[in-house]
Amino acid sequence: MNDGVTDPAPTPRRRRCRVRRGRRALIATIAAGALWLAGYGVGWFGEGERGSELGAQSSGARGPASSMSSERQTPRVEGERDSPRPRDVARDPKGAGTPRPAPELATPPLAVVNKASQGDARPAPTTLIDRDQLESVLSIVQRHVRQQDFGAAASVLARLRPRVVGYPDGVRRVREWSDRVRAAADDSEQTVLELIRSGEVLAACQLCSRLVRDGGWRPRRALSAYRELGSDWSALVSRDSLPSAAPLPRRRWVRLPWVGGWREGVVAGARGDLTTVRLQAGGRQQFPTLSTASLEPVDATAAEAVEMAVWAAKADAALLARLWMVRAMTSGADLGDRGERMLRLLGGR
Repeated sequence: MNDGVTDPAPTPRRRRCRVRRGRRALIATIAAGALWLAGYGVGWFGEGERGSELGAQSSGARGPASSMSSERQTPRVEGERDSPRPRDVARDPKGAGTPRPAPELATPPLAVVNKASQGDARPAPTTLIDRDQLESVLSIVQRHVRQQDFGAAASVLARLRPRVVGYPDGVRRVREWSDRVRAAADDSEQTVLELIRSGEVLAACQLCSRLVRDGGWRPRRALSAYRELGSDWSALVSRDSLPSAAPLPRRRWVRLPWVGGWREGVVAGARGDLTTVRLQAGGRQQFPTLSTASLEPVDATAAEAVEMAVWAAKADAALLARLWMVRAMTSGADLGDRGERMLRLLGGR
């Protein structure tokens, strides 16, 4: 029975505990929601905006930004109509929702339209170099030509030629430069022969070394008549097969490169493959000791030219050795047994 006594109110401690539990539940709910939103943004719980972009970049597929940049960089080909651009992704025909990369349909930089038939526009084979690269490479060729390094210019053009296939203007320009370099090289070869006939073999070798292409050189015009010296004039000769070379006699006038020019001096002595030369320079005498192969007898005879060819071959100066043999052959004198032997060795026979 109720005697009029009411139940006592809950103690303040219990109320505070209930309020504290409610606050904890609310905070946990808010934190879970924030975590879910952050994970959705980076693609943890679905394909959010940022998650899809990161997934496309990691998988190699094109995202919207890369697609727009590729459309800006793709040049417009002559005769191309306003056709729809390829989409970034293509849907599975079976209806699957997973996107897959679309095939790349970008136009190559230097594609040329083939208008052989009316209404038929087919791009020519893709070139492997663009216009800016072509101009850069041709500037290197021009620099070699200005420096008279025709062998280096020919090497650059030979490597450039297959890269402009399908690009008519590039093919034309490469052909024009090739003809120009070839004509200049032929003129240089004629100059080399004239220097040899005048006895300036070292100067002729310096000029001829600018015709060497990729480590080798084959005479084309003025020097091609000397077939006894082989096809590649840069080919070395085994030192073991060479005869012994006679030293330059004392008091023999020789020419040598000295301080950016050419000087003449007198042989003062020889030891092994070295020769000491007495020079008169600046009112005083100098006695440089140089390799015998780097010297040049003034107005060398045929016999001296053969000996200098031996010295050059021993120093692995194969081109210089052949030029000395040209000097011996142009003199009109008999080469003798040593000259004939050197012809066989240098000719690879």
